[in-house]
Amino acid sequence: MHLKKNEIVDNHQLLDSKLTLNLYYNLTILKNKMKTKLHIAILFMLVLLSSISNAQTFTVEKSELSYENDLRPCLVTTVDPSTKELKKAWVKYVKKNLGVKIKGIGFFSDDAILKAEDVIAPSIAPNRFNLYTRIAETPSGSQMKVFASFGYDLFINENNYPTEFDNIKMLMNDFLYETLNEYYTAETKSLNKATASYNKNKLKELKSINSNEKKLVKTDVNIAKNTISEYDTTETKIKKTKALNKLFYNKTKMEKENSESKINIQNLENQIKTNLESIEALRNSHNGLIK
Repeated sequence: MHLKKNEIVDNHQLLDSKLTLNLYYNLTILKNKMKTKLHIAILFMLVLLSSISNAQTFTVEKSELSYENDLRPCLVTTVDPSTKELKKAWVKYVKKNLGVKIKGIGFFSDDAILKAEDVIAPSIAPNRFNLYTRIAETPSGSQMKVFASFGYDLFINENNYPTEFDNIKMLMNDFLYETLNEYYTAETKSLNKATASYNKNKLKELKSINSNEKKLVKTDVNIAKNTISEYDTTETKIKKTKALNKLFYNKTKMEKENSESKINIQNLENQIKTNLESIEALRNSHNGLIK
């Protein structure tokens, strides 16, 4: 059978049309897949950035505080350690890294403002300066504010002395990173030790309950054996009565011990739960340290 010329042309056009539709369809699918992958990638980046932001344990930010009847520029952060722990760590760190002794903390003093005057520290500033620190208690830990001056009313800020201001911020960042690492490690170790002790005590209480339960079964058997019968002689009745009194006394004692053990176990489980939650929070904070 022979096709006419017009029929051949129509078939070619139909074929071209089908190829075009298939190509368009495939390109559409490919485009949609690329969009989906792009959306997933964007979503992943947003989640990643969000987790990084939320995980960060501390930030050092610009702020102000009142000192000598005026507002002074400072750097501030809020962290978990207590004021006592943070002050001791800061004094030790500054002494070690700047060779400077901070005054205002000791056996006979605990000033609101810690001071180190006439400091020579090229890593911070080319000229002598005064370093001040205020560490105050917060509901969850401590707030630390650090500021410095080159003399009376000549306080370091980000506008007039940007390099020195950044150097102080770097000093705080390095201090907090080191100190918080040590703090979270020590706190986690202490809580793990306490939790192990709670688990050990819980096991003792469970063993005590188990031992008493076995004894209670035997006690009930002996109580049944010593049930007084109307056929018992007077001597037997007296003997059984003494035995029953002792058995009931021991039974009451063991039941009381078990009740107390169950209360102790509940308290221990609450302590263990609290400790595990605290350990998890410490672990998250520790993992969130960003230098």
